[in-house]
Amino acid sequence: MSECAYNIVVANLADHRRGITLITLLTGLSSSVAIPFISFCVESLGWRPALLVLALIHFLIPGLLSARMLRGIGSARQRSTHTGESEQRKPLHMVLRHPVFWMLALAFSAHTFVANGITFHIIPLLQERGFELSVIIAMLALHGPSQVLARVILLLAGGRISNDTFGRIAFALMAAGIVLLGLSRYFGPAELFVYALVYGVGTGSLVLVRTNSVIEYLSGYGFGAASGALVIAMALPRTTAAVVFALLWEASGGYDAVLWLALTVSLIGLAAFWLTPRVASMGSGAGQAGPSGPA
Repeated sequence: MSECAYNIVVANLADHRRGITLITLLTGLSSSVAIPFISFCVESLGWRPALLVLALIHFLIPGLLSARMLRGIGSARQRSTHTGESEQRKPLHMVLRHPVFWMLALAFSAHTFVANGITFHIIPLLQERGFELSVIIAMLALHGPSQVLARVILLLAGGRISNDTFGRIAFALMAAGIVLLGLSRYFGPAELFVYALVYGVGTGSLVLVRTNSVIEYLSGYGFGAASGALVIAMALPRTTAAVVFALLWEASGGYDAVLWLALTVSLIGLAAFWLTPRVASMGSGAGQAGPSGPA
């Protein structure tokens, strides 16, 4: 659903970076409220009425609001037709032949693999390290606010920090978070909350970095095709991460090997993203026709 919103913003706003940042900021705030609200509904109404309440909210607020406010909103494809751009006929073909796409696919597939694997295994991982469930839940509650913090920083920074710089910092923070997670057994709960802040800021930033990277390196007018292709490339690591982590845990008898795998993959993602600008400049220098167009 977020990709659809980003596509509309890119096609209709000149300052699309700020618009996407605001969207992710609001969604981050809403996710922080969602779990307590859903728990309250389930406890007070039961799970079936709670589902009906959520369905009603989903229909009345985003459904009717979109039906009303998005009338007449143009797409990037329509804009490119009006401006006479010939590239709009095969945006996906042009994206897939661009080497930068595969660098971004590698970088963000690594991020997706690590983030999904950690998400599914964080509770048993920390229990194996001797933490009480109440401490783990309290730490997990910091993920939402820390992701919101990352988006506030990016919103305030505006154009003063490039997307490349922010992405490198975010990938490095994700790797540092995994290191802190591995060392948590030696330092106790206080260090665990530092991990939640560092890792949350890193992963929360990468959602924005991915979207802005698609716009800057691949396509503005064909953002939907470029972003969709990247999401498809990330589908395999997203769906296999939890299983791979579980198999490695079972084979090794503990989560140490899992954390080493997560750190290795996160460093691969950092290296791929770090090299993306160089690959883009090499492609431009060689005279390759990139698929980028006006936002």
